[in-house]
Amino acid sequence: MSKVPFGRLLAIAFAGLVMVAIGAPAVAQEAAQEQPGEAQEAPAVEEGQHVVLEEIVVTAQKREEDVQDVPVSVSVLRATDLEVLTVGTPDVQILSGRVPSLIMES
Repeated sequence: MSKVPFGRLLAIAFAGLVMVAIGAPAVAQEAAQEQPGEAQEAPAVEEGQHVVLEEIVVTAQKREEDVQDVPVSVSVLRATDLEVLTVGTPDVQILSGRVPSLIMES
């Protein structure tokens, strides 16, 4: 049995580590797609029909702008979403844990 130089063992171990590191994000991505997310499904549209999106007006910069033109992250919740999140309590401060970067104080 021959001895393998330490440098060669180190190179093989490093190559194996790199291969595992490259493959890990792909495995995580597959697992995330299999789990049902919180994203809402779009309503089914029959052939020949068009989906019309509601206009969202943002006043974050003290003037009205279209949500597509605002250079900040925007989280939008429908009234039904608010009702589900605040079931049993009229306190909307619970949203600060659900909406990124939202800070509410009494």
